[in-house]
Amino acid sequence: MGSNANRIIINNVNITNAHSESEVTEKDANGGAIYCVAPNAKINLVRIVNTTSLYNFTNGDKSAHGGAIYFTNSGTMSNITVINSSASAANGKALGGAIYRKNGNLYHALFINNTVETDGGAVYWDTDNGGDFYDITFINNSANRGGALFWNSNKKLSNLTFINNSANDGGALYWVKNSVVVDDSNFINNTAARGGAAFVTGSYSKIQNSEFTGNLANETGGAIYYLNAVISNNANTYSIINTNITHNNATRGSAIYANNSKYA
Repeated sequence: MGSNANRIIINNVNITNAHSESEVTEKDANGGAIYCVAPNAKINLVRIVNTTSLYNFTNGDKSAHGGAIYFTNSGTMSNITVINSSASAANGKALGGAIYRKNGNLYHALFINNTVETDGGAVYWDTDNGGDFYDITFINNSANRGGALFWNSNKKLSNLTFINNSANDGGALYWVKNSVVVDDSNFINNTAARGGAAFVTGSYSKIQNSEFTGNLANETGGAIYYLNAVISNNANTYSIINTNITHNNATRGSAIYANNSKYA
């Protein structure tokens, strides 16, 4: 048997104007275009435009995760483009305007104009079992937390570009796990109330070899907002290293604002 036997493969596919909507309270509406829970699946060279997932019931407990893709098993997504996707739920259970993801990899991707009312305007990532996450561009995405990306993982982020994303907390990126490394990434003209570019609650995390330019927080942390984080002063694990923070603005802490955080 070949290595692709019994493996779901979606390759070189265009999807436009797809819509997932719950009709009864006990049914979820996850995955506006693609719903995949198969192990070792591969999604490659896929372009998705104008898709939605919608759960209409305030009294139900189901969800509408992943306005374009819902993917919760091992596998790889690469060369993905998602434009104008959204996820919405009347009960507040909608995560990932474009993608809701557990496990696996994501690389070589582009996300434009995606939105969700809660977390992860483009991508909501919730796993410590995944692998690579790199070479991804996020433009004009929006959410309450993590205008482009909500990162609930301790895996490394590298070679990411965030432009003109917006949120209440973390205009581009919101992360909650410890020991995250953000490497070789660019945050440009993102906006939020707190953390114009990034909102960090995880401890012992590192930002390195990156650029923060022209980000805006209407309140605090024009580039980066730390909340309840342990910030390392060990030379081997500095929190921010080899990084340029230029022309960012906020009412307090135009570059960095640390709230209830400590050094260790």
